[in-house]
Amino acid sequence: MQHQSSKSVGVIDPVADPRWLSFISSHSHAVIFHHPAWLALLRDCYKWKTYALCIEQDGSLVAGIPLCEVGGVGLRRKKVACLPFSDHCAPLAFTPEDVKY
Repeated sequence: MQHQSSKSVGVIDPVADPRWLSFISSHSHAVIFHHPAWLALLRDCYKWKTYALCIEQDGSLVAGIPLCEVGGVGLRRKKVACLPFSDHCAPLAFTPEDVKY
């Protein structure tokens, strides 16, 4: 019998939501730039809104990418950036085989 799972796409606060730390801690490709402490540093130093676009399955995160909302000063429009001042911060995702039911 196949397990029916529900997936949804949403935005979370990766600094405040403990699922983000749990997700990156269990992913072999996560780097320091995915860590909530780095995201909090960007948020606090540059006053940028930080968030993560994620796929959630049965309450757990199975994919995500951290983002910052930058700009908005003077004539500059706000835009979304994949972590400025971060050397490398790729999206993370588990394959269906990685997800435990």
